[in-house]
Amino acid sequence: MLGKDIYYTNDHEWIDFNGKYAYVGVCKFKLTGIGNIKAIEFHAHGGLVKKGQVLAMVISDDYNIPIHMPVDGWFVENNRALLQNPSLTSQQAEKDGWIALVKPLQPYLAGDLMNSSAYRNKHKPITI
Repeated sequence: MLGKDIYYTNDHEWIDFNGKYAYVGVCKFKLTGIGNIKAIEFHAHGGLVKKGQVLAMVISDDYNIPIHMPVDGWFVENNRALLQNPSLTSQQAEKDGWIALVKPLQPYLAGDLMNSSAYRNKHKPITI
């Protein structure tokens, strides 16, 4: 699913710009160790969603993990496949596990987001 125009937040969300639209999701790294994902609660259902606003909540046995909007934009749709199979967010986080389709106010404006190499460099495993 992810293309060449993917960017990451410091809080491990991603956005994949595709022309006027973009897919938003959560990085597998953010979901590491949370156990069984029981449900996805969608918080955005229409209109303008501001950067930092909660799009959805990943509900597991022990945690509720908020997924935030990486840029200002218009909500288009939620990934309805997650209603039947919420574990797609961790199993296929950067493919079929996307959270929402949005229309960014400024397409391709990455601002303070990291490209994939910057994200990987920031979150390299520490070797001792």
